[in-house]
Amino acid sequence: MWELVRKALLAGIGAVTLSQDRLREMVNELIAQGQLTKEEGNRFIKELLERAEQTKEEWEGKVTELISRALAKMNIPTKDDLEGLKARMAELEKRLLALEEAKGTQIAAQGPRGQGG
Repeated sequence: MWELVRKALLAGIGAVTLSQDRLREMVNELIAQGQLTKEEGNRFIKELLERAEQTKEEWEGKVTELISRALAKMNIPTKDDLEGLKARMAELEKRLLALEEAKGTQIAAQGPRGQGG
């Protein structure tokens, strides 16, 4: 699934890059024809690129949310979920080791079985 999403994103980025190049070509043609001044053309390109960046960021946010919801529906743990489990396991291992050490100390203090009392 991720590969499909990745390919779609890469295709979109490629289209944006191609569109930027084509946009510059068109604006340069309009400048050459005298229909736009160089300042107007630069301002126009800047405005469109800013809008495209804003739209791209919004789109990325929507895609991220969509993927997150899809993963939640499939009950696949997130990276944060896995990190949380790793932390819990490390803490449990630490506690288990402490218990084993305490038990070993207690057994050693009692001496061999069958002796005493």
